[in-house]
Amino acid sequence: MNELQLTASEQDLLFRSFFPLGRVPRYDKINETIELSTTSTRRFIFDSNHTHRLGKSIELSNSKKFDPNYLGFGFFETLSTIIQDDYNLYVKLFTFFNSVDEKVSKIINSCSQSVIIFSHNSFGERLFPHIHQDHNRQSSTLSVFFKLTNNDTELPKLILCDPLEHDSKVFEQGYTNHKLLLAHERKSLGTEYITINNNDAILFDAYNTPHSFTYTKDIWVTVVYDHVSNINADVIDKGRYRVCPF
Repeated sequence: MNELQLTASEQDLLFRSFFPLGRVPRYDKINETIELSTTSTRRFIFDSNHTHRLGKSIELSNSKKFDPNYLGFGFFETLSTIIQDDYNLYVKLFTFFNSVDEKVSKIINSCSQSVIIFSHNSFGERLFPHIHQDHNRQSSTLSVFFKLTNNDTELPKLILCDPLEHDSKVFEQGYTNHKLLLAHERKSLGTEYITINNNDAILFDAYNTPHSFTYTKDIWVTVVYDHVSNINADVIDKGRYRVCPF
């Protein structure tokens, strides 16, 4: 992939006009209002159309596995908020991420969903430990990482905890129960710290492996594809995870 580097003015515009909308929205059905969470992530639904999306599984009809009130804005649609401020930046970002999805569509046949997560230490110290949505066709998540700035020499780390047991309370009480996930992280004996470089692509079972991601002074982005099928690439097995050439 060609590198995407943001200028200082482009970074400033994204922090002012784009990233705030990546705070996960929550819909209040009673009051019919939407509030933005105070989470340390900036997450968007990846609304490109190259890679086939299967949609959410019937597994998520279980209220303990999924909260439908937590929503997400489409990445390309939200990006339109900067069109009149800097059209060239809009085109640059649209073109880059569209090409990412086009390339991924040649590596995997399908996924259950895809999201884009932006990381920066102004959002918090790290992305909180979490697992991903379940699916009746359980398979690995493909995460592709890109560094968009050159503000720092420090590299982030993807932290993989021990996989959950099949009867874990995390599954029983919701996949975003931060208290339970933090408790699991503290007890994890086989935690792995994977240093991430630009254009790295990692495969692991995100639906049952609690994980987090450290932040730096740089803007990093993770393009996530859950429950992927048919990896059309020569992956390198690292035990708990696999490395995919990208």
